[in-house]
Amino acid sequence: MVLSWIDWSIVIFVVLLMFFSAWYAKRYVRGTTDFLAANRLAGKYLLTVSEGGTGAVGTVATWQMIFCAGLSTQWWSMMSMPLGLFIALTGYVTFRLRETRALTLAQFFEVRYSRSFRRFSGSLCWLSGLLNYGAFPAVAGKLFVALLGLPETVAVAGIRIPTYALTMFFYLIVAIYIACAGGQIALIISDFLQESFCKIVLISLVVFLLMRFSWNDIAEGLFNSPPGQSMIDPFDSSKVKGFNIWYFLIGLYGSIYSCRAWQGNSGYNAAAKTPHDAQMANIFSRWRNLLKDISVILPPVVAYVILTSPTFRDLASPIIERLNQIDDPQVRTQLSTPIAIGYILPVGFLGMLAAMFISGVISVDDTYIHAWGSIFIQDVVMPWRKEPFLPKTHMLLLRLAMVGVALFGFIFGLVFPFKDAILMFFALTGAIYLGGAGATIVGGLYWKRGTTAGAFAAMIVGTIFAFGGMIVEQSWAGWLCPKLLQLFPENELLLAHSDKFFLNGQMVYFIAMVTATLTYIIVSLLTGHGQVYDLDKLLHRGKYAIAEEKPAANTEPEFTGMRKFLAKIGMGRSFTKIDKIIFIASFLWTMSWWLFFVCVTVYGTMFKIEKTFWSAFWHFKIWLWVVVGIAITVWLVAGGFHDLVLMFRDLRKSKLSESDDGFVEDRNS
Repeated sequence: MVLSWIDWSIVIFVVLLMFFSAWYAKRYVRGTTDFLAANRLAGKYLLTVSEGGTGAVGTVATWQMIFCAGLSTQWWSMMSMPLGLFIALTGYVTFRLRETRALTLAQFFEVRYSRSFRRFSGSLCWLSGLLNYGAFPAVAGKLFVALLGLPETVAVAGIRIPTYALTMFFYLIVAIYIACAGGQIALIISDFLQESFCKIVLISLVVFLLMRFSWNDIAEGLFNSPPGQSMIDPFDSSKVKGFNIWYFLIGLYGSIYSCRAWQGNSGYNAAAKTPHDAQMANIFSRWRNLLKDISVILPPVVAYVILTSPTFRDLASPIIERLNQIDDPQVRTQLSTPIAIGYILPVGFLGMLAAMFISGVISVDDTYIHAWGSIFIQDVVMPWRKEPFLPKTHMLLLRLAMVGVALFGFIFGLVFPFKDAILMFFALTGAIYLGGAGATIVGGLYWKRGTTAGAFAAMIVGTIFAFGGMIVEQSWAGWLCPKLLQLFPENELLLAHSDKFFLNGQMVYFIAMVTATLTYIIVSLLTGHGQVYDLDKLLHRGKYAIAEEKPAANTEPEFTGMRKFLAKIGMGRSFTKIDKIIFIASFLWTMSWWLFFVCVTVYGTMFKIEKTFWSAFWHFKIWLWVVVGIAITVWLVAGGFHDLVLMFRDLRKSKLSESDDGFVEDRNS
């Protein structure tokens, strides 16, 4: 698995393209709002493509999940389809959060609650995000070593250095430049170009795998899994650990609770032209993800079959030999799919895959570096000041903070032992902040009786449960469980889970969410004293409305019949004809698939469903997703290029207010 000069040329070209886009974006950065939110001038198509970047770490994490748990994971994830549809169509949280015009979530917290809560929540958000981001460089560096066939270590001045440390260092340099040079404008441009390229790669990869391997061979390999651990039948997967139905049920609740709470893409949350554009980008994203969904399903399935099926014994031999050289079992499962796929790709294809992963890593890291660096200045440092920074000082501090985030990620990746699946680590570290944030966001945007005391209490309770779970999980096998066994040597629960804590990161997250929600409601009712908050002022509605963001004057009659129903679920008067078509199509497509899921699930709980059904179903779905995904990709990318031209035009013409920097005047501490 060695890259040829053709493969390297593709990789270098894509990286240089991203580098050039950041250099070009510098000319449009005139101040803080440009740097943090592209002056809120990104259109819906541009946001849809750019924000949906194919991140290498996220892809590898999902590949790891499917490689270990199979297609059953994708079946149970379908239960959340109506919920995702509701969130997208109604603009739940997204629309109102954009109406606040806050550059960061914690700025909204200051306006809604208090400056002291902004300090507290901003610090928690930054800490949680920083720890979460710490996994990215190490996983990416090890992925590059495996995918490119590099040696495990190299000698530098007579000292053996892990090769993944060098790959981390060099790609982080590129990510830092993009984030610091052009800020959110550079991120939007480079992410758009990267994602457009990745769509081509994903289409090519999926079609290649479908043509290279017979579906009958793939299905037969999936059928050979042990009883209770089926890779293809969701009703025979009860023994699958971690990624079972409960994982997705908790995720279902979390998608409502934590909508827009995660701030790894905070610049995108604030960059939409209008609240309507933010809502439509969320709707369009459901179609954008069709091709991505198949691209994360098929490769790990093919890798699993290659490595386990007798049919591919000869093909698997060098792959297994390469994997056996990796001592850490977690890293081995993380890299099983990329290594297996890398071995079977021809010249050119391997370069495209490598370029997709490298550019995807850079795309996600520059976004996270920008987000967590800006959140540190905006929401950890700035709220302690009595007056805003001078513009030049503000920009310098933002860039220095971003360099600091990258440096932390590099060091963290070298020293931290990852003891669980990547997605579990993400859930656990994210819960430090997300455990309490969801209640304060939803309550602050939708409930007039939510109070500052309730927000503080919810955030504290959620953090205690989540961070406590993280400490227990990391110290369980090495220290905590042995100590407990000394006190309770015959405890069956401890003996059965002596090697691993019995609650995974997703379960800890669920406990934190529920307790934080109840705490927010109870404390707010006890401390509100009957007072209500003026949500119109917060959301710039009514007499507080901003002229350029108001819908055009309405001359239409009142809605009736079906149009009235569609209006109630989110299709307002600002929708264009194409918006209405996509809105209705999204509703019909999603609900049709969900009804199919419900019918099959009900039938499957009562009767045995034959393996041939599951084989035919997944084969049909993959090809349907490919065909529809190609058409949708062409449409969205074309619209994205149009929006990109408009954004450049608007940036040249727009005025910039130096006071629009995230600093909130006249707030009590």
